[in-house]
Amino acid sequence: MFYINNSLQMHSALDFKANHLLKSLFRGVLGLGLLYPIQAIAATDVTEFSLEELMGMEITSVAKKSQPLSEAAAAIYVITREHIRRSGMTSIPELLRMVPGLQVAHIDSNKWAISSRGFNGRWSNKLLVLMDGRTLYNPMFSGVYWDVQGTIIEDIERIEVIRGSGGAIWGANAMNGVINIITRHSRDTQSGFVSVRSGEHEQGARVRFGSNIGENGTFRAYATTDDFDEFADSGETSAYDAWEIQRIGLRTDWALDTDSELTIQADAYKGDMKQMLGNLESAFSSPQFLPTDSQLDGNNLLFRWNSNLKNNSSWSFQGYFDRAERSNTYISELIDTYDFEFQYNFSIDNIHQINWGVSARRINDKIIGDFTVSFDPFSEQQNLYTAFIQDDISLNDELSLTIGSKFEHTSTIKKDIEVQPSVRMLWRLDDTSSLWAAVGRSITAPSRVYRDITINVAAFASPFVDPDGPGPLPTGAPIVISIVGDNEVDSEVVKSVELGYRSHLSENVSFDSTLFYNSYDRLHSTEQSFAYGGSPAPTHLIMLRTFDNQMRGKTFGIELSAKWQVSTDWRIDGSYSWINIDTNLLPNSTDVNSVDDTELVTPEHQLQLHAYWDISDMLQLDVAAYYVDEIRVRGVNERKVIADYTRLDIRLGWHLSKTIEVNLVGQNLLEKQHVEFVSSDSLGTEVPRSIYLQIKKLF
Repeated sequence: MFYINNSLQMHSALDFKANHLLKSLFRGVLGLGLLYPIQAIAATDVTEFSLEELMGMEITSVAKKSQPLSEAAAAIYVITREHIRRSGMTSIPELLRMVPGLQVAHIDSNKWAISSRGFNGRWSNKLLVLMDGRTLYNPMFSGVYWDVQGTIIEDIERIEVIRGSGGAIWGANAMNGVINIITRHSRDTQSGFVSVRSGEHEQGARVRFGSNIGENGTFRAYATTDDFDEFADSGETSAYDAWEIQRIGLRTDWALDTDSELTIQADAYKGDMKQMLGNLESAFSSPQFLPTDSQLDGNNLLFRWNSNLKNNSSWSFQGYFDRAERSNTYISELIDTYDFEFQYNFSIDNIHQINWGVSARRINDKIIGDFTVSFDPFSEQQNLYTAFIQDDISLNDELSLTIGSKFEHTSTIKKDIEVQPSVRMLWRLDDTSSLWAAVGRSITAPSRVYRDITINVAAFASPFVDPDGPGPLPTGAPIVISIVGDNEVDSEVVKSVELGYRSHLSENVSFDSTLFYNSYDRLHSTEQSFAYGGSPAPTHLIMLRTFDNQMRGKTFGIELSAKWQVSTDWRIDGSYSWINIDTNLLPNSTDVNSVDDTELVTPEHQLQLHAYWDISDMLQLDVAAYYVDEIRVRGVNERKVIADYTRLDIRLGWHLSKTIEVNLVGQNLLEKQHVEFVSSDSLGTEVPRSIYLQIKKLF
C-alpha cells in the first residue's frame, strides 16, 4: 500500500512523560529490591530440557485449549522463554526469525515484512497475531504494525506459531498461520528486574517489579524505553528511519477460589518514528522521497475470567479494549476496538472433548487524509460476530479425530456468514512418533484499504490528445494515476491440505516434517481502467487501479526441523523450508503486477542452524546462522532483485552471579550491511552489522 502507515499528529489520552517515568520506576525497583528475597536469573536453560520434555510441552493455540505439543495435529513451533533469552534478539519480530518456514525481513529500521507460507510484504494480511488473547492486527489493512508490538521480552512465557490454516478456531485472517504470544503469569515474576543495553544501532532499558496483593493476588508492573538508530542507505539520501518508543504495563492475577482465576492487564505506548516517503511524482520520475515524522500512541485494557468445573469441564470469559493512534503529514488514524468472547469446554464419556465459543467485536475508526491518500467514508463502524465449535474424538488409543468450524458474520464480508471448517487426524504410530493430517478452509476479510481507500499515486502532463475521449483534451492536460477501493471486494479464500510427521529418532534426536498444499481463490488484484474528470467538459484523464478478486493461486512446499542433543551441555537445532508459489489471473483481468508481487517476494529456500553451548556454569555461547534465498520485490519504479544472504548472530553470556547476567551480542556479522526487503511505499534501507552489550539484574 502507499502511505498507509503515515498519519497527522493526534494526541493520546495517555501522553505520559516516558523518561521521567522510567527514572522513577528504576529508583523504585532498586529501593524495593532490597526488601524482597533474591531470585536466581535464568533458572533453566535450553540444554536442561530433554527432547521428550520439549515435545510434551503444553500448548493452547491449535485447539484453543491445553494439550501436549506432541498431540497437536498441526505444524506448530514453540519459541520458549529459554530460546528467547539465548537468542540475543531484542524485539518480537526478530524473535520470529527462528521459526521454520516463516518469512521475516527488515524493510528499514522501523518496518518489517512477516508472513507464513508466502504472500510476504509490509501489508501481509494472511497471518493472525495475538498477545494474551488480544488480536494485534490492524483492521484498516488487516496486517500488523510490528513497531508497536512489544513488552519486556523476558516476561514472555512462549510464542506459539502455527504454520497453516487456523480459521476454524481463530477466524478471519488466520489463513496461513497464527502467532500467539503468551506472557508469564504474574506469580512467576515476583521480583525486581532491570535490563540495560547499548550498542552501535540501538539502546534500551527495561524495568519490572512484581509482588503479592493480599493473600490471593499477584501483580507486576513494567516500563521500557527503546531507541533505534537509522539503518544504512546505499545511496546518498539520508535513510531517515530512526525511531524510539516507550511502554508501560501492568498485570494482576487473582485466585477467586480454588478453581477460578481473574486476570486484568493493561499496556500503553508512545513513540516517534522517522520515515522517507515517496512524493506524488515518484512513480513516473526519478524517485523523490520526503522526510516525515510519525507519532505513535496506544493503550489497551484486558480482563479474563477462567473457571474449572467438575466433570472435566471449564469456561472462560474475556473482554478487551484497544486504542491505536498513528499520525503524520499525510494521514491520521484512530481505531478503537471492543471485543468480548465466551468459551466453554466439556467432555462426553471420555471420548468427545467439545469446545465451543461465541464472540462479538466492534471497531470504530476515524481516518483523515489529504489529496494524496484518503478514505471514503473517513469514519466507519464495523461489527463482527462469530461462533465456533470443535469436537476432539478419541477413536482409540492410537487415533484421534478433530472436527470443527468457525462461523463468522461481519460488515466487511459480502456473504451473510462465512464458514471456515477443518478436519484434523492424529495417528500415534508408537510411543515416540506420530503422523497427522489436516484439511481446512480459511478466509481473509477485506479491510478498509481494499474497500474505501483512494491513493493519488502520481500526476503529470499528457503529451498527447486522446482522440477517442468524450471531448477534446488538449496536449498538456493533467493525467492522474489513482488506486481506489471497491465496496464489492470479496474475502480471499484458501483450501488447505497438510500432512505431518514427528518423531524421536533416538533419545537425543527429534525430527518434525510437514508437507502442505494450498489452493487460493478470490485473491486480491488491482484492475486497470480509465475515466475522465472535470465538469461540464472533461479537463483531465484519470488512470484507475481498482481492487478486485481476479487472481487465483496455489502453493505447495515442505518444512523440516530437527533437534540434536549432542551432550548434556550442547544442543543443535536446524530447519529447512522450500515453497513453490503459482498464481494466475482470470482471462478478463487487466492487472499487471499482482502475479509477480505474490510469486517473487517469497524466498524459495530458507535454512537455519542454532547451536547452544553451556561452556561452564557461568559462561554460555550461542550461535545462529540463517540463509535466505533471493527474492524480487517491486520498488517505487522497478522490480528489484534482493540477493540471497547469510546472517550470523553470536551471543556470549556471563552469569556473574545468580542475579546478574551480562550478554555480548553480535548480529549480521558476516557483512557490513545487506538489503532484506523493499516496499513500494517507502525507501527501503540496508540492515547493518550490529553489536551491543546488555546487563540484566534481578532483585
